[in-house]
Amino acid sequence: MEKLFEELTQKDSELRQLHLITEKSTKMQSLNDNKIHREVTNLKRNLLHERSLKLDAFQKVDQLQSHLFDMEDEINAIGQINRPQTSVVEKVIKSK
Repeated sequence: MEKLFEELTQKDSELRQLHLITEKSTKMQSLNDNKIHREVTNLKRNLLHERSLKLDAFQKVDQLQSHLFDMEDEINAIGQINRPQTSVVEKVIKSK
């Protein structure tokens, strides 16, 4: 009887140790899962921020190009107004 009691006590002790190991493993897995979830969330947030910055940059470039084209059109219009008109005959003579 005493031998059975010792075996039972030993098995109970082993079971408790296995239970502790299992709990630690479960806690570690849970911590890792939470860490991975936070990292994924941060990466998504950073990607959205970068995408927003890129879209803003493209819009700014489009605005600047539009502004540049408008200024070039104005400069060309001013240049055509100020340029003296020459006749076709004068152009032909100059080219010879």
